[in-house]
Amino acid sequence: MSRTLFGALGGLALLGLPMLCLIDARAEPAPAPAVQFWRIAAEDAAKSRPVYLCADQRTREGFIRPLPEIDGQPCNVLEPPVVRPGVFVAWCQSGDTRAVASSGIHGDLARDFTVTTRISTRPSNSALIKPESEFTQTRHYTFVGACPAGWAVGDSAAPGDKAAVNAMNGATTPLPAPFSPPAR
Repeated sequence: MSRTLFGALGGLALLGLPMLCLIDARAEPAPAPAVQFWRIAAEDAAKSRPVYLCADQRTREGFIRPLPEIDGQPCNVLEPPVVRPGVFVAWCQSGDTRAVASSGIHGDLARDFTVTTRISTRPSNSALIKPESEFTQTRHYTFVGACPAGWAVGDSAAPGDKAAVNAMNGATTPLPAPFSPPAR
């Protein structure tokens, strides 16, 4: 129990409401909404704008478990990934290119966290130890609240966009006005 919640509940007991404290202390936490609105900002890209995304549980799992596309094709996992608190590592292959995708996760996955992703590729027939190419990026994820009315899972927009683009299927939905994110 957090200090804030404990302090508030303890204060209620002092006011002669111990039963209310007992009920609140035993209550199940409210389940997280199935679909949530998230702000995603690349921390190491000076010219990028934050993107706002309507995400379900499966999409949110993808925030911390990145798998690349190589030349527009999915990278198929070769063996079970390493999944530990704060760490994800997977080896995958697309065509004749192999990749290692890893992420380091820091923060509260329900509200505010960062993910540093590193993807290294090399030809699958190569004995080279040094990767052919590498990509590293840190993204900051912040829970915003409920998705805007009319937005579907995968819909995303950056401030000022006139249409939402669905990250899952590429569909574009015109917005009634340029997108303005909710105040934080």
